Amino acid sequence: MWWWIWVTLVVASLAGYVVLGIWLWRRGANLIKTADDCLAVFDRLDQVDPNIGTRPRPVTALGDIAAAREYREERRRAKYARRDAKYDRHRIRWQQWSTFNE
Repeated sequence: MWWWIWVTLVVASLAGYVVLGIWLWRRGANLIKTADDCLAVFDRLDQVDPNIGTRPRPVTALGDIAAAREYREERRRAKYARRDAKYDRHRIRWQQWSTFNE
């Protein structure tokens, strides 16, 4: 009696594998057809304009880059000047308190 159950399970799993294989085959064929259609579109676009797939060169204005670098350097110098001033204030305050504690 048990062998009927095993035969049923094996036949059902084989049928499932066949159905899954057919489904995957159809999906793969559809994917290949879609890829071929896309390739044909890109080939037609290349015939129209061969430069359509290339990226354009970025537009740069060297004056703007130089101004940005100068602004950045100015901000860095200001930051370091503030840091040095803060250090000087702390040093002066420390010296005042160190004489007080003596």
